[in-house]
Amino acid sequence: MTRIMTVALAALALSGCKVAEKLGDALEGGPQTSYCTAVCDWALSCHEQDRDLDSDAVYQACLDATYAADPDCALADSEEGLPAQDSLAVSECTDAIAEKIAEQDCGAFTGDELQQRTGTAPQPACAGLGTDSQATFDEARGATQEGGGEMCDRFASTWCSQVTDCLLGDFELPEAAIDAIGTPQQICEDRMAGIFTDSCKSGGLYDPPASITDVNTARIAATSCIASAGDLTCDELFSGALPPMCAGAFADAEQLADFGLGLLGSACAFAEYVPALPCDG
Repeated sequence: MTRIMTVALAALALSGCKVAEKLGDALEGGPQTSYCTAVCDWALSCHEQDRDLDSDAVYQACLDATYAADPDCALADSEEGLPAQDSLAVSECTDAIAEKIAEQDCGAFTGDELQQRTGTAPQPACAGLGTDSQATFDEARGATQEGGGEMCDRFASTWCSQVTDCLLGDFELPEAAIDAIGTPQQICEDRMAGIFTDSCKSGGLYDPPASITDVNTARIAATSCIASAGDLTCDELFSGALPPMCAGAFADAEQLADFGLGLLGSACAFAEYVPALPCDG
């Protein structure tokens, strides 16, 4: 017997043991990790990578939404447990979801528009749960997605972070300036609130679509614009112009121009301490 055949047979035996173990657990009954809990664990693990969020509140909202959509989740949690066949199907699915979490596979929750719209629970591992499982998955995605106001804040904060990095890095902003005026991040965010953030929130510019079939093009553009923030040099950032892909993230051309100039203006608050900044007067 070749070494490859030996390894293959060993893997098959191990796989068979795992299947037997799962089958034994299913026949015993009792509580197990529900599909709802697993998919909410996955969603939260993805959003925590990109957002400063109230994890407990978001997680609870996800559980509330998914358990309302799928009564089998409560049964899986109960002492009674699911019927053996259903229990085995849930175990197969939740194991596959655990692998997605370990791999940080987050396209279905925080990827681009196409990834989110086409995202599903792992297939074929979750196929045994039936077609209703997609509705539960969509509830998890909807309950955990970033709100419009939160995205407005993150958009401004991300670009203000770039201003801060340039001031502290390339322009070597002295500590005395921060002591006298304040932190670049706070100065910038306060300035951008009047220029952009407040109206972004009140106008619902980045509000999530009402359904998975609707589209908010400004929200899509904002996602790409945020991702591009780190690509600009400090000279480019302080030119007052944002990358072309950011144009669609604003209500109109005037708001786009005001935003870019606002970033420069927040940096120029420190012009007294950093003469090299491209500020007039």
